[in-house]
Amino acid sequence: MGFEIDFLPVGDAGKSGDAIAIRIGNLYSANRSDYAVIVVDGGSKVSGQALVNHLNAHYATDGHIDLVIMTHPDGDHASGLTVILNQMTVGHLAMHLPWEYGDILADNVTDGRLTPQSISKSIADDLDHAKAVYDIAISKGVTISEPFQGISYFGGVIKILGPSDLHYESMLPHFRSTPDTTLSPLLTMFRRSAQEAERLVTETMDIFTETLTDEVGNWSAENCSSVITLFQIGSHSILLTADADAIALEEAINYADNQGIDLSNLFILQVPHHGSRHNVGPIILNRLGSQFAQISAAVEGTPKHPSKQVTNALKRRNAKAYATQGSVIRYAHNAPERFGWGPAQEIPFYNDVEQFDEN
Repeated sequence: MGFEIDFLPVGDAGKSGDAIAIRIGNLYSANRSDYAVIVVDGGSKVSGQALVNHLNAHYATDGHIDLVIMTHPDGDHASGLTVILNQMTVGHLAMHLPWEYGDILADNVTDGRLTPQSISKSIADDLDHAKAVYDIAISKGVTISEPFQGISYFGGVIKILGPSDLHYESMLPHFRSTPDTTLSPLLTMFRRSAQEAERLVTETMDIFTETLTDEVGNWSAENCSSVITLFQIGSHSILLTADADAIALEEAINYADNQGIDLSNLFILQVPHHGSRHNVGPIILNRLGSQFAQISAAVEGTPKHPSKQVTNALKRRNAKAYATQGSVIRYAHNAPERFGWGPAQEIPFYNDVEQFDEN
C-alpha cells in the first residue's frame, strides 16, 4: 500500500492554520477505486481553494473526496472545507456537532432562562464556519458522523485516538460560544496571562539545557477537543494532532497504549497547534517518537509558530522538523514521483531561543 500526504500552507502573514490532503492505496493504478482520498481540515477559504486545485492537479480524484475530517470548529481549520464541499463531492464527513448538545449544556449555564434550544442556536450562530460546513453537507446528502475515540475508517487504516466522547462533553461547557458558563477552578488555572516578556536563552543538544516545559498555557476548549487521528499505512504511521493540547494528547496516547498501538516509532508527527510551546512539553514528546515532525505554520508565524524551544526539543529526540511557512510539504511512499518538486529545508537547531516569561 502506498500513500502521499501534503501539508498545504495556510495564512500569508502571522496567522497559521491546517489544510492536509492524503491519498492511500495503489497510487499507480488508473482505477479510482484502488485508492482513497482524504482531507483533514481546509484552512481559510483561500487555502480551501488552493486545496481543491492541489487535489485536482495531483490526486486524480475525479472530483470526489472519500473522507473529510474537520478536527475542530476554528475558522483556520474549518472555513476552507466549505470550498471543498461546494466544488467537489464528498463521501463521508467526520466532524463534531457542538450545537446538538443543548440538553447536556443546559445543566452548565448560569442563566436559568436559557433553554437547550436557545443554547444550541447560540453555539451554531457563533461557530458559523463549522455550521456552514455542516449545512452544505446536509444539503448535498453527505454522510456525517462524529469522530470519537475508537472509531476507525477504511478497515482500520485510519483510527481516531481522541477525543473520547466524555472528554469532548467535558470541554463543551468551556467553548467560547457556550453562553453563561463558569469555568471550573481547575481549568481556570490553565489560562495564562496574554502579556509575556521575551528574552533569549542559550540551548545546546544536551537535554539538560532544554528550556521547553510541561506547563499548560493559553488553554482553549476548542483546541482541547481537536480530533487526533492515526494513519497506519503498512509499516508507516502518521499521527495528526490538529490543535490538541497536552491533556488531550495524553488521553490519546494512553488510549493507544491500552490498544497495543505503538506511537514511539511514527513516520510523521504533526506537531500540534503550529508548533506552539503551549501544546507539547518533554513528557508528551518523550512518549511520541517520530522520524519526521511536520509543523503547519504561517510565513510570519515565528517566534511562536513554530517555537524554537519545540523544534529544538524535537531534534534532540531525533526527529527531522519541517514547517510549511508558505510551501507545500509532501511525504510519500510507493507513490508516483512529482517532477519539479525538490527537497524541503529542514528546520535547524537553534542555540539562541526565545524564552517567554509572564509579566
